[in-house]
Amino acid sequence: MIQVTNTITKSKEDYLKIAIELGINDKWRQSIVNKIKKNISLLYNDLKPVKVLETFYENIVNNKYLK
Repeated sequence: MIQVTNTITKSKEDYLKIAIELGINDKWRQSIVNKIKKNISLLYNDLKPVKVLETFYENIVNNKYLK
């Protein structure tokens, strides 16, 4: 969505490593902040995730995932 993938993790351990790095590495944290600011409009101008969530909710309401 906003192209900030280097803060995505698959484990608690990796999450903690990134959280610590963001806390102690000012330069890296600022680069993440700048990238978010630069790409934030991508988040609000992309309706695809909203449509996917909408379809998911519709399927739940129609019990398609409960059978």
